[in-house]
Amino acid sequence: MISALWTGISGLSSAQTALDNESNNIANVNTVGYKASRVSFADLMYQDSIGKGSTVTTAEKQFTQGSLNLTGSSYDMALDGDGFFVVADTSSSGTSDLFYTRAGNLRMGENGTLQDANGFEVQGWAMSTLDANTDVTSTNSNISSFTDVFSIIGGSQIIQFTNQVQTYAAKMTDYSTSASADAKELTGSGVKSQSTKISDIEALITNYTDALESYALEPDASSTTSISQSSTIAFPDSSNSVLNSEGDQIYVYINGDKISQDYISVTTTSTTLTALDLDGDGFAGGAGDQDIQASRNATYKALADEISNITGLNAYTVESSDNSASTSSSDVSNATIRIDSIIPGESFLIGDIFESSGTNEFEGVATTITSAIEGSGEGAVESAMVALQAAVAGTQQDVYSADDIFSNDTGTVVSPTVGATISISIAGITLTSSSATASSEEQILIDDLVSQINSDGELQLLVEAKNINGQLVIESKTAGEEFTAVIQYTSADQTYVAGVTGVEYAAAVPYSAAIAYEAAIPYSAAIPYSAAIPETSVGAGDGVAEVLAVAEVLAVAEVLAVAEVLATAEVLAVTEVIELQAVVSDTYTKDKNLELSGNTGAGAEFMQIVSTINQTSSQSSIQLDLEALGLTDSSFGDISVDENGLITMTQDGIDYAIGQIAIAQFTNNIGLDAVGDNLYSSTNTSGNAIYSVNNENSTSIVSETLELSTADLSESLVNLMVFQRAFEANAKSITTADSILTTLIALKR
Repeated sequence: MISALWTGISGLSSAQTALDNESNNIANVNTVGYKASRVSFADLMYQDSIGKGSTVTTAEKQFTQGSLNLTGSSYDMALDGDGFFVVADTSSSGTSDLFYTRAGNLRMGENGTLQDANGFEVQGWAMSTLDANTDVTSTNSNISSFTDVFSIIGGSQIIQFTNQVQTYAAKMTDYSTSASADAKELTGSGVKSQSTKISDIEALITNYTDALESYALEPDASSTTSISQSSTIAFPDSSNSVLNSEGDQIYVYINGDKISQDYISVTTTSTTLTALDLDGDGFAGGAGDQDIQASRNATYKALADEISNITGLNAYTVESSDNSASTSSSDVSNATIRIDSIIPGESFLIGDIFESSGTNEFEGVATTITSAIEGSGEGAVESAMVALQAAVAGTQQDVYSADDIFSNDTGTVVSPTVGATISISIAGITLTSSSATASSEEQILIDDLVSQINSDGELQLLVEAKNINGQLVIESKTAGEEFTAVIQYTSADQTYVAGVTGVEYAAAVPYSAAIAYEAAIPYSAAIPYSAAIPETSVGAGDGVAEVLAVAEVLAVAEVLAVAEVLATAEVLAVTEVIELQAVVSDTYTKDKNLELSGNTGAGAEFMQIVSTINQTSSQSSIQLDLEALGLTDSSFGDISVDENGLITMTQDGIDYAIGQIAIAQFTNNIGLDAVGDNLYSSTNTSGNAIYSVNNENSTSIVSETLELSTADLSESLVNLMVFQRAFEANAKSITTADSILTTLIALKR
């Protein structure tokens, strides 16, 4: 009887445990991610083939998949398949304990990290800290994250590799309002209109976006740089050209479109443009010939400008030896224009090239310098980005005309003479060009200064100097990079006294027996002939003092026709005429010409940020705050999570991959220890957590969804009745055994 009592008691205990377990299931029927548990009964030891009752061996969690309920909340996530979210309870000392949960009702914590309902931080692969030197490309060194002024998207793409995820994001300030047309005085050097600069940028945005999309499709493709096409078009040279008068024309077909330029008639004072007889008057190098060559040069430059205003192209007149840009008259006279594509990897087609005069047409020649090659992978993206950056930010372009440089404070031109200098100071470096002879011209000084700037080891890394159409132009080497230049002109004004012998006259006075003067050409006003000069040849006996009275200089046009005065060979040797009495120098600081200066691009700001999630790194908490991550100056965006756990934050049209949630799996889920608050801890029985790179397992994350409890209320209620009956039956066996035992005791009495 005693054995029956103990058997009944064990049955009561087992039934009670079962009732407790089922009550817990019922209590958690609405708990997110809850896994129902069930008890397992076992009979106890036997004696004489009769058991001694029952016991509960385990109360096991049943890790079956729960139903998924769409909530619409962007922070809700559910696991579809085997696995657990990993959370860390971080202590103030810096240590942390890891727990595992199926409850995906997550949130952003006060510190910006992704957390569960308990405030524990969700673990995964976080975005790497941005390196301003390698991850950020900005035209403004003071800005390394997107601010609200970066209002235009240049392109964005999330690229998933085998073991990492990268986000490329490029934004710009409003380039359409900052863009301005290039100064027309820079004609022939690739000048563009405002509208062309804008259309260039739009074409480059498309090119950059296409490169990113191709990279995303083949992230492991080899990296090769895109190469832009460069070609030249050459018209008939000076000796063969028929480009002589209004109505004549030059043209070229580019991508099927005819680009033409009519003859531009120009009158010049130069006597050195050509030594050919271009006007057919039988006299080579005459005034008419010079005008024709100047007109041809203006026409070639104008055609280059027309081509530059085709979207995606840049054209300029070149030096024939190496096809480098040049607006020097002698180089432009070669009738060659170089055309570059500013879009990497994109080719253009050159068709017919002709010079026409009336019914006569003469064909030119096209030569390919570099063929277009479309790059791949990261190299193609880098090429597209650099080109876009250059068009958006452009380079600073300071322009100083000759009149700007060689003038005093009142704007009066002070022509350089012996001892005159121009100097420039940039970044603490000062270079000086000086006039060695009285005959030194303004352009000689400018060309010398250009050469010094471009050959200086430090300055050549910062700026490039050019002589464009007689103007000193200084451009920054890097897009968006600014510089400050200070130019000073020191004049050397000379005073002369007449009638003093023994001093050679300045070389600027054009007395030379080799020069033949024509009747229609007046002497230059710079030659101090006085009204006392007779209209007959001057004899050798005339006193020099009677000829040159410096104080009474007249406009020669009022004096006489030169041919009636003298034969140059009979004038006199001007070796005993005047003496240099004094040299007076003044220094003037020159400002750039604001009307001509500008920017080769749109003058806007550009920034590209490349962020990385490295899935081979240690797991950590996932930061969601975009400002804390260094991406933008605004913290929040719209969060989304893909099936692999990749977290994307969207702000102002850009998708940023900022982290990836890790999914832990175990060899024995039943061995996990339930510690409450929907959490489990690992044990020796469960084994350590197992992770796969990029969560490449059978488990997926379903966003805006929660996994419901697996507790079945109807089943639990049935079980409650079963366990209740079992409890009552065990109680009955005890009372029955007790009644029999009482009867036996009574019999003994």
